[in-house]
Amino acid sequence: MNKGIVPALVILGILAVAVGAPGLTVAVDKISGKDIGPDHPVYGIERAGEAIGRAFGITSDEELAVEREEEASEMEELAGKYPERAEEYRQRAQELREEAQENRNRVREQESIPGQEQEPIEIEEEEIEETLTGNFMLLVSDTPADIEDFESLIVSFSKTRIFGSEEGFEEHSLNGTSVDLTQVVGEKAISVLNIELAEGTYNKVEMHVSEVNGTVNGTQVDVKVPSNKLQIVRPFEIKANETTKFVFDINVVRKGQTDEYNLLPVIGKSGIVGKDLEEVEEAECTIDEDCEENETCVEGECEEAEIECTEDADCQENETCVDGECLEVEQVECTEDEDCEENQTCVEGECEPIE
Repeated sequence: MNKGIVPALVILGILAVAVGAPGLTVAVDKISGKDIGPDHPVYGIERAGEAIGRAFGITSDEELAVEREEEASEMEELAGKYPERAEEYRQRAQELREEAQENRNRVREQESIPGQEQEPIEIEEEEIEETLTGNFMLLVSDTPADIEDFESLIVSFSKTRIFGSEEGFEEHSLNGTSVDLTQVVGEKAISVLNIELAEGTYNKVEMHVSEVNGTVNGTQVDVKVPSNKLQIVRPFEIKANETTKFVFDINVVRKGQTDEYNLLPVIGKSGIVGKDLEEVEEAECTIDEDCEENETCVEGECEEAEIECTEDADCQENETCVDGECLEVEQVECTEDEDCEENQTCVEGECEPIE
């Protein structure tokens, strides 16, 4: 070894004895430029320093366990560099890991000695607030206005958004639920959503429209919905374990003397049943398919269909069957469009101009 290195090694040895300096072999290795194996005297110096450090409480067993693991890794590196001593270095690495485990065992033993247990930490359990909910029913109705022009006005809804008093909203799919507004006029309404909402105050309901089909005098007319959504801004409250019915009233308005119409929300006719509105009668049906086989939908109610006939054979000799009713042949101008002129259509046994 270079004579200039000796003083440095002596100083490091003294420090090791005084404080049990960790990683001394690595430090000496860097100064001397040589690899230090398990038979190097510095190992003895470091072990003596560790014993003194443990005795005076300077070095803990937990720290020594970490050091042994690091040294074991160094031994495995040396085994790779020096194949001729590989077995010796690997054996030393195993011994170091065993020492590390012994140090950890001492730590566990000290933790279990009576009088040295740590005071148990009391963990305050957070109070979990139960979210209370109430039942919310969303119904659709129609204010009498230009709805009388329509034979049918079917509005399909894609989704609804319910806004709370704070920022944000709940969105619920309506999956194309359809309502024929001609069947829910005035005090009648039909439910399109029935869910549980958290207790609290809400202030707006949006209805998103996916499609509108309106028929006037047998012809489909153009009915527009601005932005494809309708909204009602009106505060309402959901109370726990109570049912809240919110009626969303819609008005159809003709645009001047044109054949075009707009759908508009009616704030004054919308709101909570029993508070903002009188009790509404829920529509039993909107189309004939909502009723039984022998029933038809009339103004939101299923009524027994008065079918006099299904074919001419059900009628008298001088009668023919038209829309379930037996009519005298001389009273019937047509039974199908082919019986009429080119620009006419057959409507209930009479030829009428095609508009």
